[in-house]
Amino acid sequence: MSIHRQRLGLYIPWALFALACLGWTAFWFVAKDQAIRRLDAAIVSAKARGIDAGYGAVRASGFPLHLTLTLTGAHLQASPLPRFEAKKLPVSVNLVDPFHLIVDLKDGVRWTGRDGASHEIDPTRGAMSVHWKGRTMTRVSIDLEGAPAPRMLVHIRPDARTPDAWQVAVDISGHETDLAERVRIGVVLDHTSALAQTRAGDPLGPWVDAGGHANVEALDLDWHGSKVTGAGALRLDALRRPEGAIELQITGGADGLMALFGGQSLKSSGAATLRAQDGTWRLGDISAPARPLYPLSSPPASAD
Repeated sequence: MSIHRQRLGLYIPWALFALACLGWTAFWFVAKDQAIRRLDAAIVSAKARGIDAGYGAVRASGFPLHLTLTLTGAHLQASPLPRFEAKKLPVSVNLVDPFHLIVDLKDGVRWTGRDGASHEIDPTRGAMSVHWKGRTMTRVSIDLEGAPAPRMLVHIRPDARTPDAWQVAVDISGHETDLAERVRIGVVLDHTSALAQTRAGDPLGPWVDAGGHANVEALDLDWHGSKVTGAGALRLDALRRPEGAIELQITGGADGLMALFGGQSLKSSGAATLRAQDGTWRLGDISAPARPLYPLSSPPASAD
């Protein structure tokens, strides 16, 4: 009797281990199927909002410890943004938190600008982290090295202070050994629910009609000895051109900024206003075109 008990004591741990392996295997395949279904549902939802999104094929890998869905022929077109395409796009699913996705961007992403020209972002290292809660996206972070800048970080999340608003923080810098070139900006976009609405030929029209603004809460620019800080607000005019003003404070001299703006004249340190109006950016004596984000098929009759 004691021998049988000893044998049973040896068998039970192995039986439990086998059951755990079977349970984890079933969990992995269920998680894979659910992830693909959520992906397809997100694409259907995007198409219903006028966004062209899709992929050619998907392959799951990483068993047993990881789950990665590799999409081939993935594409995304959401006017007025350019069309994004990726030959191979690995998407890692957090098995503990399946609503947390990590998109690997190191294989490069191709995008087509408004001029029809094709460009490619091919970073040495890059990833996008996406958090969801139900059907709502709660946070997006993008970390790129090597392209389009030596280092770029982007964070997007809801603004806890203001209903229907999102925070966008961007940090672009040079190489770690060269901090002479760095831009940090924090923007709050309001009336963001209107961004999900669609209008043929004028995708941002509902947002403009709702009174949408991009509130620049913080601007910090270091450029070869010149330092600029500022804040302000921008919107889109009837022709969908930037319009508004950002109040700047320049310290450390303007020589670096003169190089940034092509050597044009700029007064020395002090207060200045970067203004966009009537299709033109102006900073002191410097001016540059403020082009529309996209052409309107039927411009308003009252627009100049």
